[in-house]
Amino acid sequence: VVIQRAKIKLISSGQDIELDDEVDDDQAPSGTPTMEELPDDIAALEKVVREAEDRKKLLKEQEEEELDKRARWKKENARRRHDFVPFLLSVIKHLARKGELVKSVTAAQETIARRQHERKKAKTGATGVST
Repeated sequence: VVIQRAKIKLISSGQDIELDDEVDDDQAPSGTPTMEELPDDIAALEKVVREAEDRKKLLKEQEEEELDKRARWKKENARRRHDFVPFLLSVIKHLARKGELVKSVTAAQETIARRQHERKKAKTGATGVST
C-alpha cells in the first residue's frame, strides 16, 4: 500500500512510473502513511518506495523460508510416524525363504567392517598418529 501511495504521489508530481497492481486503501494496515503523510520531495518519495520494496522482498523471502521449513517438517513427521517394523520383518522373512538371509547379513557385516577400517585408516592418515 505504501509503495502504491508513493508511486501515485510520484506520478502526480510528473514522474513517469507504472503502477504494478491495484491496492484497496480500505485494506491498508494501521500505521500505513496516508497520501498526505508521505513526503512531497521526489527523492524522499523514491527512497520510501525503495525501502518499502526492500521490506516487501525481505518479507517474501521470510515467507518462502517458513514454507520450506514447514514442508520439511511435514515430510519428517510423515517419516517419523510411519512404522517400518512390519516392512522390515517381511523383508527379512522373504530373504530367509529364498535362502539369502545369511548371505545378506554376512555382506552387510563385511561392508560395515570395511567402512570402519577405511575411517580408521583415514583418521590415522590425517593426523599421522595412531589411536
